[in-house]
Order: sequence, then C-alpha cells, then structure tokens
Amino acid sequence: MDSDRYKKVELSQMFSKPIELHKDIHRNLNMSLCIPSVNNTYSMCIEYIKDWLLDGFDENYFKSIYIDYKHIFDDFRSMTNRELIKRNKPSLAITPRVDQEFNRDNLDLYNLGTNLYYNNARYQDSFFTDYKQNNYLSLAMDVLKMEFTIRIRVSNLGHAQDLQRFMRMRFRALGTQGREVDMDFHVPTDLILKVAKDAGFDVNMNTLSVVNNGEFMYYLNSNSLLPFLYKHRAGTNNFQYFLKMSNMYVHIRNNGVTLDEGERQGHIMNNYNVEMNIEVRFPSPKFYAYYSMSKQEYIKAPNADGSYSLYALTASKIPKVNDKGWRQYLSTDYVEKNLSEEKEVIHFDELMGDLREVIDYVKGQYLSPSVFVEFKLFNDSKEIDLDTNWNEYTITTKTPLEKKASFLVIYVDLNYFHEMNMQLHDNKNDRISYMKSKQIRK
Repeated sequence: MDSDRYKKVELSQMFSKPIELHKDIHRNLNMSLCIPSVNNTYSMCIEYIKDWLLDGFDENYFKSIYIDYKHIFDDFRSMTNRELIKRNKPSLAITPRVDQEFNRDNLDLYNLGTNLYYNNARYQDSFFTDYKQNNYLSLAMDVLKMEFTIRIRVSNLGHAQDLQRFMRMRFRALGTQGREVDMDFHVPTDLILKVAKDAGFDVNMNTLSVVNNGEFMYYLNSNSLLPFLYKHRAGTNNFQYFLKMSNMYVHIRNNGVTLDEGERQGHIMNNYNVEMNIEVRFPSPKFYAYYSMSKQEYIKAPNADGSYSLYALTASKIPKVNDKGWRQYLSTDYVEKNLSEEKEVIHFDELMGDLREVIDYVKGQYLSPSVFVEFKLFNDSKEIDLDTNWNEYTITTKTPLEKKASFLVIYVDLNYFHEMNMQLHDNKNDRISYMKSKQIRK
C-alpha cells in the first residue's frame, strides 16, 4: 500500500479559522415544569364548536340555545321567566364531553415521569429568550379530544326532515374537516410572576400583579417569538396573561345526523329531535418549561454546565442581540460560488415568511420596514456594511466579499412586529380568530 496516499491532517487545517471547544461552565440553568389549567382550552373548544355550528344557520334561527355545564345563572341574563319554563322552537342543546383516555396513540402519555420531560424540554427551543438574564421559556403542546352531542328540536316532521338533510350537507355527515385558527392560551400567573422577578421587575404579591405592567409587557414581547397579551378573563373576572398562537389546527369528525320519531301529545305528533354527534381534536398546552439562573421555587432540574459544544469562530462572533436591543429572528448561510471584485447583491424576498405581510403593511403607510427589521452579514469574522432596497427586496454589500461562505442574520423588533400584526388582523381582543384563507378539508 502506498503510504504517500495517506497523510495526517491536523484538525485546524480543515477550517479557515481555528475551532475552539467551548465548555459552557458560566451557565447553571435551573428548570421547572408548569402545567396550565385545561379549563381555558375546554371553554375555547366549546366556544369554537358553538360558532362553527351557528355559522351554518341564519342569524336568530334558534329561539333558545342551551349549553350543558355552563354557568347556572347564564340564562337569566337574556331570557324571560316564561322562556325559562317553556323554550320556543327551534331550540338547540349542546352537550360536551372530554375523552380522558385519548392520548394520540401513546404520543401524549403522562406516565413518563418528570425526569424524561426534563430531557425532552430544551432551553434552545424556547420561544422566549432573555440572553442578558439567561431566562428562557418553552412550551410543549398536547391535543384535547372532545365529543359533542348536538340536538335541535323542531315542531313538525316536515321541518325535521328538511333540517336533517340540510345538516348532512352543511356539516359533512360521516366526513372530516379541519381549519387553522389563532388562539389565546392562558399563561399561569405563578409562572409569569416568576419571570418578572427574575427580570428585575417589582411584583405585588397581595394582588399577584406586576407593578409596572406596561414596561413588563414591552419586555415580554421584545424577547418572545410569540406575542403576549394582558386582558380580562371572564372566568375569573380579573386580568391575566395570554399567549397568542397562530395557525393552530382544529380537526372535526362528524359521526352522522339522525332523526327520532317525535313525541305524541294527544292526537298530535310534536317535538322532533335532530341529533348530530361530532368529535373534535383541539390543540392544548401540555406544560411550560422555564429556565433561569435563580433557584426555582417548585421543581429543580439538573444543571446545564459541563456540556461541550463545537463552535466555528465565525459563527460564535455573531451577536444574539443587535445594538438596538432586537433579537435574532432568522439566520442562514449564504454561499457565493463565484467571488468577484464587485459588490454583492442578495435577494431576501423568500426569507421574509410571516414578516412579509407586516412589511407590506408598513410600506403602505409610507414607512420604511427598517424601523423594525435589520440585516447583518458576516464574512470571514467581519461584519459587512449593507444597503437595503425594500422596493426590490435586495441587500447590496458596500465592499466585495473575501470568502465564499457568509452568515446572514435578520434582527427584528418583536414588540413592534406583534403590535402591527395584531392591528393588521384586528384580532387583539378575540381569543379565537378565524383565518378564512386557510380552511382545510380532508
């Protein structure tokens, strides 16, 4: 065997810049799991099905609507004493039930123990990241399966038969359908107050609130990929924090529409019931995982120190936050195959994603998107000065590139982006908002 064919290559010769093994010993993150109440998801699912059903009928078609397990005094707000005793027809009754045994074919088992959940939740996957204080918040999702029995009572057989045929067509009897919606999920108060304390905000433990809530909301939305909301919760009659999540998939299965034989009252047949049974799979938060440098008040997780990571020196010098305090929204590699002495033009239109709609809206207001979006390009460990053309969605380097490989980073003022996005969709006050352009049928 020819020994000249095989040469010893040093690791440092494989890269243009030396690689350092960085032992992350300056972080000692503690983690706790916080399980939110399922009541918020339960009530949202009932509200969604009620709106989904009423959307198929004319306004004021039903003379009375009854939802099982609702508040005992709810009917007294809108009905007279006579209507409480005898309900006019057509009348609607909705009975929900949660399938407690549903686990998505063992995907959502709860017998794994907290240690395994610790290992599954990683602070690198957090949607909320405060790099200065080393506070991180991530979220694991679950699916809630609910079964609904919907009964509609009418007076005569002809009306009932027509109603049954209509409902079979309108609600896809024995079929399935899906839709993507925006939802507001409740964030536990204990968790929010812990985040506020670790960030240095004053907390009033008597009222369980943050003293300077406006500044705290700015802090949350400036460091979060998902918008936080602070609004009134009718179930508890106080203000609480919510997390708005977009494009959440809701799946509905219709198990059929049936018609009974009615009731005989003397010589007259009356009270025909049209019944429809559906199954709904509704997204729900499973648990929040919170990481911080401070000692946790409930469950302490294993330390994060002692881990080894492999860093290329070029990538490690890219700041997580720019000089304006905006965090990284997106980063990608950029490779130029043919280097030249000319300035480089990079098209970034396809990188915008969810930002594009807000960017177009801001441009329509005769404002530059640079008020909340900034580009940085790093080549050979050096930041390259750029000129941004928002009309053509291009960035141009002011100097030629020295190396083929570069890192392109997009920084976003997340607080500004969330505010503009909610104003654009006008869904800031609705805990469920429907996306007409993204209805899915399967």
